[in-house]
Amino acid sequence: MLREVSARTQRKLEEVVDVMSGSRRGALQVVERWHRGEREVLVDRVFVYEVRNRQLHACWLFDADPKVVAEFLEPLG
Repeated sequence: MLREVSARTQRKLEEVVDVMSGSRRGALQVVERWHRGEREVLVDRVFVYEVRNRQLHACWLFDADPKVVAEFLEPLG
């Protein structure tokens, strides 16, 4: 899924705002710059990672503005 988002948005990491970690979960709060045609936006995102047996088990993603994300990910045409 992240590859598809990267292909559609040409996303680039602008800033790591915060890093949080615990015994089972960690999170990154980031700002990404997205491009689509002439349009460019900054997207605030939080990635939450769950680790089991020292391996990545799951990842959840939370976007501050889901409407902008949906607009960027809808099919061209």
